[in-house]
Amino acid sequence: MRDSEDRDDREAESRAVASGMEWAMRITVVGFEMVVPGVLGVWLDEKLGTKLVFTLIGFALGLSWALWHLLKMTGKPGGPKT
Repeated sequence: MRDSEDRDDREAESRAVASGMEWAMRITVVGFEMVVPGVLGVWLDEKLGTKLVFTLIGFALGLSWALWHLLKMTGKPGGPKT
């Protein structure tokens, strides 16, 4: 009887760790979605000699995209998630 309880505890712990890793990956992706467009904007501003134009556009688009993605991920249970 004790063996089956230990096995159930290990399985529950494994599921919890897997769920935590999944959410860590999702949050990392959202972070990259926020930052990468802004960094590309900085690079474009340097190449084109503009001042903050593409940086601001990049960060604004990145923030918008990341918030949309975060809302979609945390939406209704049973709804479509990416």
